[in-house]
Amino acid sequence: MRAHAVRRVKEAWVAKDTTALVGLVGLLAPDAVMTVASFPLAGDGRVARIRVVRTPEKLRPWLWDG
Repeated sequence: MRAHAVRRVKEAWVAKDTTALVGLVGLLAPDAVMTVASFPLAGDGRVARIRVVRTPEKLRPWLWDG
């Protein structure tokens, strides 16, 4: 069996408004977005759905969003 090298990364999660929803942005570095998750809320304030985007093409605009 071959050993696989494991690269350790330190990610950070930042709370942000994501398209007017409560959300989190997962960063590998200040210029490397790995995930954007948004949480639409129900009328009673509970999380109704969880939406996650990891497609690199869709995440590119987050690099320029101050």
